[in-house]
Amino acid sequence: MQFSLGSMGYVEDCDFRDISFDDIDVGWGSVVVRRCYLGPARFALAASIGLVQVYDSVLAGGSQNTIATTTSLIIRNSHILNGGPPTVNAQVSAPGETVDLRENWWGTIDLATIESWILDPYDRVTYEPILDGPVPVESSSLGELKASFRRP
Repeated sequence: MQFSLGSMGYVEDCDFRDISFDDIDVGWGSVVVRRCYLGPARFALAASIGLVQVYDSVLAGGSQNTIATTTSLIIRNSHILNGGPPTVNAQVSAPGETVDLRENWWGTIDLATIESWILDPYDRVTYEPILDGPVPVESSSLGELKASFRRP
C-alpha cells in the first residue's frame, strides 16, 4: 500500500503477508496504521517524507529492514521484530524530526541487542522504555464485539 503526492489515510485491521516489496510505503504523505500485521517483506514499513503513526500492530521483519525511514515516525504498543538485518534504518537528518519507538515489544528485553538492531547515524531514535513482553491480543467473535455496544 502506497501513500504519495501528499496523500493521507488510515490503514486499519489489515493483514499484509507474502509481499515481496514493501507492505506500507509512504513516499510523501501521512498515514495512521492501527491493528495491522505487516508481514515479512523487503521493508515492512518504509517512509521518506511525511508522518507515519503505527498503533497496536505487528511489524514482523524485513529482508532489508523492518522499518526504513527518513522522516518522523511514531510506533506504540506494537511488536517490532528483527528479520535479520538491522531492524530499524533511521536516516532522519532534518532538524526536529524524530523516530519515536517507545513502549513496543521487540521480541527481547535485552537493550544492548535492541540497540544493535537500530541504525541511527543522526541520533533521532528513541526506543526506551520498551515493553517487557508481547502485547496481549484478545480474541473474540464479531457477535461478542457487537453485544458489547448494545444498550440494556
